[in-house]
Amino acid sequence: MRAMPEPETFIYRGFECYRNVASGEWRWRRQAENNRIVANGGEGWASKSAVMGAVDTVIELIEASPPPEEPPLGAEDPLAAEPPPPS
Repeated sequence: MRAMPEPETFIYRGFECYRNVASGEWRWRRQAENNRIVANGGEGWASKSAVMGAVDTVIELIEASPPPEEPPLGAEDPLAAEPPPPS
């Protein structure tokens, strides 16, 4: 039985980029400090430069996004509110 080759991996702008051993495609993912994957590209790219371009696009979109709105001081958290009783 032949051993699977080790995947090629590198970090680019904080994102892990790696070659999928089975398909040969390049992919990216972002891990949190606890090593859980919090985002991935969802598709593969044909080259290192293409996957790096995809990471650049993700970062540009994040930077262009407006910051989340802060609720006014003293406002109730709608997610913490009890749901209404069934009718």
